[in-house]
Amino acid sequence: MKAYRIVEDHGDGVYKTLFHGVDGSRTLPLGKWLTAVEKPVRDGSSQEKYISGFHSLKTIPEIIKYMSAFRNRLELLKIAEVEIRGNRSKEHSRANVILSSQMKLVRVLELDWRNYEG
Repeated sequence: MKAYRIVEDHGDGVYKTLFHGVDGSRTLPLGKWLTAVEKPVRDGSSQEKYISGFHSLKTIPEIIKYMSAFRNRLELLKIAEVEIRGNRSKEHSRANVILSSQMKLVRVLELDWRNYEG
């Protein structure tokens, strides 16, 4: 399934997750399927536990709305198109976040998300 996620762009084709990584690395390679470490976790938005996974949203407008709550490292944030498998809903999220057991970074969009009107 095609979806979108937020990544940090560190230049020279180096993209990273915002928070937790895979196997000790936050780096996300293009075109490679990654498997999430699924375990019970809590995030900053709730004390409710959930099973971890890759976070994404279905549409560009949804992810831009989600990004509007961010206040730090804004100059690094980009929207990436991803393919996801093993999907489920993150029930306690403030948005329609999809949690996935597998994800492949397809491409990073050259989009000015702070001024997007699409």
